[in-house]
Amino acid sequence: MSTSDLIKSQTVEIVRKIVDKFEGYLRAHASEVYNRNIKWVDIEDIRWEKKFGLTGIHLIKVKFETDVGPDSAGLAVKIFDSDKACQEFTEKINNLQELMQRFDVKDVQTPKVLYAKERYLIMEGINYGIDFRDDVMPRNEAYRLAGRALALVHGHEQQEAETDRYVTLVQETMQLLPESMVDMQLKNEVESLFRDVVRKLHETLAMGGAPQFGDFHPGNVIFEFQMLTNKRSIVSCNLIDPEFLDVTASSDRFEDLTNFFITDAIAHGWMEITQLEEKLNDFLAGYEQVLSLKFVSLKEFYPKGFTASFQLGLGTLLSILNLLQFEDLQEGRDLQAEINYRLNLVKYLWQIYLSPGYQYWPLTRTVGKQ
Repeated sequence: MSTSDLIKSQTVEIVRKIVDKFEGYLRAHASEVYNRNIKWVDIEDIRWEKKFGLTGIHLIKVKFETDVGPDSAGLAVKIFDSDKACQEFTEKINNLQELMQRFDVKDVQTPKVLYAKERYLIMEGINYGIDFRDDVMPRNEAYRLAGRALALVHGHEQQEAETDRYVTLVQETMQLLPESMVDMQLKNEVESLFRDVVRKLHETLAMGGAPQFGDFHPGNVIFEFQMLTNKRSIVSCNLIDPEFLDVTASSDRFEDLTNFFITDAIAHGWMEITQLEEKLNDFLAGYEQVLSLKFVSLKEFYPKGFTASFQLGLGTLLSILNLLQFEDLQEGRDLQAEINYRLNLVKYLWQIYLSPGYQYWPLTRTVGKQ
């Protein structure tokens, strides 16, 4: 049996031993489906369905009979290396739930904790979970829902945002770039540009601080078709795996937001940046929908302009460190050319940020390839 198959088997067996503890959850699920009170539940089958994310959230499907008919529901299982790690993660989920409860939003949630003991964490399942990257639903709707999810984390309260951390990140990253692989003139230009960027950051960040999800990327956004009690269904969004959530942070809101788009930014580059802008606009439309419930707008946190272009540049710069860290995996790739391409992209994005014409949108402006 392969390691993967062994993990699947062990996960199913864990659920099988304690499935009786979830009878209330299964009855509630069936009650929503049939719109009737459920008296009893009889488990028929437990099987492994799929795995979400690199950190390993396993979706287990439980099939069962009830006094009014058959049903099935999901359980999301995560196994940790220690009891302490399990409890720390459980606390993160509870913190995320509290943040999300500040708004009355029905189409975005995070799975609730049903069981947390020893190394095992079991949460509400995601029925027929759809990965964000799957082209199952219209892309504009997918980005809108992702924006709504992030707005629930950040909230509507005004907070000062830290700038010193970003200065340190850039300085440390530039020091780690190997001279043998970097165009030194380009590096010097980026460092010089950053000195102007820092001055503008102090002006534009203002009250843009918020709690930080810390790992907000497409792999942590899962969709599902949610059945309502009136027998209608809607597409809902599940935000999962808040491993790096920091409720005490005062990070720039656009740090989380642009982390979602870094891969696209690098792929499109300066030649096709308008494609990225369309996605950003759809995302921000959802973000603003949630803020409007509290009668605020993102522009109120950034009265002198958004920091999207800065954060996209910073994320691109940090991505170079990933290339260097996993250099052994870059076989057949011109690593030096890729590093300098990304450094050029950082320069391009920071030039946009410093442009007098850049405040909110558009992201694009006429800058020739350097």
